[in-house]
Amino acid sequence: MKRKFLNIIPLLLLTLAIVGCTKYFNPEPVFEEYEQEEEKSIERKVLFISVDGLVGRELQKKIPTNIGELMKTGKYSFEALTDNNTSDPASWTTMMTGYNSDRHSILDESFLPQPNSTNPHGDATFVPSVIYRLKQVERSTKASVVVQDEGLANILLMDADDNVIADSDVKTKEESIKLLSKENVADLVIVQFKDVLRAGKEEGFDMSMAAYADAVERVDGYIGELVETIKKREDADYEEWLIIVTSSHGGVENSYGGGSFAERNVFSLYSYKYFQPQELKAETMEYVFLNGYFPGTYTHYDGVATRTFTEMGVRAQSPAGSASDMFNANSTPTGSISYDFKYRLHQDNVWAGLSFTGGYTFWYNYFMGKDAASNSANAGWHLYGYNANLRLRFQDGSTTQELEFTRGTDGSWHHYTFVFEKVTNTSTNVSVYLDGGRVASQVIPMGVDAFANAEPLTLGFNTQVTNLGYTHMDLADFRVWNRALTDTEARNIPCMRNIDPSNPLYSSLIAHYRDMNSTTWFNALDNGTPDLTFSNTPLINVSGNYTPCERPSDEVFVQNLDIVPQIFYWLGVKTQDTWGLQGEVFLSRFELEFLK
Repeated sequence: MKRKFLNIIPLLLLTLAIVGCTKYFNPEPVFEEYEQEEEKSIERKVLFISVDGLVGRELQKKIPTNIGELMKTGKYSFEALTDNNTSDPASWTTMMTGYNSDRHSILDESFLPQPNSTNPHGDATFVPSVIYRLKQVERSTKASVVVQDEGLANILLMDADDNVIADSDVKTKEESIKLLSKENVADLVIVQFKDVLRAGKEEGFDMSMAAYADAVERVDGYIGELVETIKKREDADYEEWLIIVTSSHGGVENSYGGGSFAERNVFSLYSYKYFQPQELKAETMEYVFLNGYFPGTYTHYDGVATRTFTEMGVRAQSPAGSASDMFNANSTPTGSISYDFKYRLHQDNVWAGLSFTGGYTFWYNYFMGKDAASNSANAGWHLYGYNANLRLRFQDGSTTQELEFTRGTDGSWHHYTFVFEKVTNTSTNVSVYLDGGRVASQVIPMGVDAFANAEPLTLGFNTQVTNLGYTHMDLADFRVWNRALTDTEARNIPCMRNIDPSNPLYSSLIAHYRDMNSTTWFNALDNGTPDLTFSNTPLINVSGNYTPCERPSDEVFVQNLDIVPQIFYWLGVKTQDTWGLQGEVFLSRFELEFLK
């Protein structure tokens, strides 16, 4: 039995070997193409539409359909302002650069900066457009432009990737739709409509005029078509569009170009699908640019360089003599006096690069005061520059006393309060507050009688000659009080622009210089305190009221200077501090509405 079993094993092994050698059909591999859907990211875009000649308060009288729909998801203002120079080139440049005309100096159709009148031989500085700035920081940024003014297309906005010049509003609409329909639409699309402007020039910038009202309705229809084009885009769910609708300027009767409110008043709208509707309003302030000196040619401290003033500079003064006695501390019931005001320094670069001058460097120049000149031979007081600081100087005719303090961030608005409080007949407590915080306090050995005088109150330069910098500052809301404000009051008044009769402080107010025209800075109080007279036609501007105090989110003064900062903010591109943009970002205040 054992032998039979051993004979079976070789047979099984042979069978397995035969089976293992069997070949089967093995087809070539086939690879099927598998397309994985590319994950798309959210992209922010901006459509900027200028309806040239659209006056904000006129639009408010009759809001057309499509603008009305955008307002339902928009932050808007009927009180927005454009540049104080309302010519087409100046106002468009302000919108596209973020600077007022006194900074960009583009005043005519050449779209080239004009020389500074105080330094006609100096180099004119070219200010880059928003498109240039965007590409400077983020090179991949794309921009498309459809405008009707050749200077806009070929000079101011020459850095656009698509630059179309249209000959009518209909053509503008058609070309804009083409650009908005492109698969790779630009990050920033700029559109200019001009029918409303043409109607305003023909019949008047007034909604009661049929031509003007019809033009507004017609352009509103074009805006509606552009919005629908965006909504129907294939990637609409992946695009976050900020739609800006505004105007380069307004108009009065059938003209524009000046600085009246109607000419500067524009409608401004920032619409995004998740915004809550909100009208933006803010308290405003009027301010004046004080600058220059007496006509003549003056030599720099180095004894070589000169500068020439061809006309009288701009300062504001009260009358000389007894009419200005109320500005002396010794004339008040308490023998004390207080002043408060808002100011912003400008650079003076005529002598830039020379010793002790240029930029915000100010040595010994007179900013304001009540005395004849900046030397000890005259009784009085004045404020002057001391490099990066300021000094108050008091004079009794033979001796001087001084108090030095910080001037805050250069180029920004600040609020100052000066308190001259009588201590004894021969001593005065001088306190200085910057933006509500006390920055200096000192008892000087000089009584208020010693620095009283019959000179006018002077805001701006005086007769004291300086061979260094000259006054360059904006000034607003200059107030005078007939007593020493308490520490608490001095800390709180920066938050109060208007002091009404119900306020306990009202009875202490001598003057509030608030409103102005081309010749006069008016005292808002009907109390016999004299107005101030300008020495030459001033540059007057309007902005949101400056206050260092916290403001509610809806208190926003909207101006065309804000357009560039808003575009950068929305596209997520950072601006650079060195640019010194004059507008501010306000959409960030509403992030809770749209950041998910």
